[in-house]
Amino acid sequence: MTLAVRATDVDKGHHMSGEAPKPFNDLIAAVVGPGKAMTVREFSDRAVDPESGYRPSKSLIGNIIKGQSPQPSPELISAVAAGLGRARAVVEDAAIQQWIRVGRVAGHPVYHDAEVSTDDMPLTESAIERVKGGTHVTDESNGP
Repeated sequence: MTLAVRATDVDKGHHMSGEAPKPFNDLIAAVVGPGKAMTVREFSDRAVDPESGYRPSKSLIGNIIKGQSPQPSPELISAVAAGLGRARAVVEDAAIQQWIRVGRVAGHPVYHDAEVSTDDMPLTESAIERVKGGTHVTDESNGP
């Protein structure tokens, strides 16, 4: 999987400096801040999760614009979508692109945290080898 390089990423120097793209942060920074479509205060007034009422602080918004943010909660994603007037799926996709990577373990694609290397995943490798070897595996998921 290759992440698309957007003009906003290149303009901010992420790729030229070797810094990883930050689609979630960039989505907000493109519209919010000095000289942009909305000030931090205006965005903060609009950025409210419609279900929980969660509203990110102005300092969190400022940190996001600067490229410093924690992995967002579902409430933050919904609040940002409301603040930007964008579909929640667009904001969620940007967050996924920023914090989730696809690597390979035992020749198979594996989704993982962007800060975790696939170089040392013995449990995942063992599970893949069991499945490839036909060993019975019990599905303990809550899925269908």
